[in-house]
Amino acid sequence: WNFGEREAALAIDLEGLLLNPNDNQGIRYVAACRLLTLGRDRELGELLEAYPDEDSAFFAFTRTLWSFRREGVSEQRRQVLADAIGVNPYVPVYLLGRRSMPDELPGFYGEGDEDVAIHYVDMGIDAWRSVSGALSWLSNRARLAQSS
Repeated sequence: WNFGEREAALAIDLEGLLLNPNDNQGIRYVAACRLLTLGRDRELGELLEAYPDEDSAFFAFTRTLWSFRREGVSEQRRQVLADAIGVNPYVPVYLLGRRSMPDELPGFYGEGDEDVAIHYVDMGIDAWRSVSGALSWLSNRARLAQSS
């Protein structure tokens, strides 16, 4: 992925999910971000549906961006974003560059903590940058949430 072999990297991720559908390795998180970055919405929808009980920051923010790209700004999108921020309020801070990413990723993370936000942003920032207007929308919504 980092060397520009994006389709090949995604193919490895998807094969890993076929071999390990319970995904105790978290491959689904990487694959979801990569599918979104590459604009492969149908496959991303299938991946999200394959893990219906997934409530991690990885899927919450990926769902948010995916729905924003497909449907634009609406009250429903605002609620999806609010729900994602409820899962992990640190993600927007790092996505928007209000806090610098560390030189090295944390070794461990727990749901809802700052370290999981760092891991999500590390793998998801390309997706957010690939969707026109997404970071501006996030910034505006985050600013409104802080003022209320």
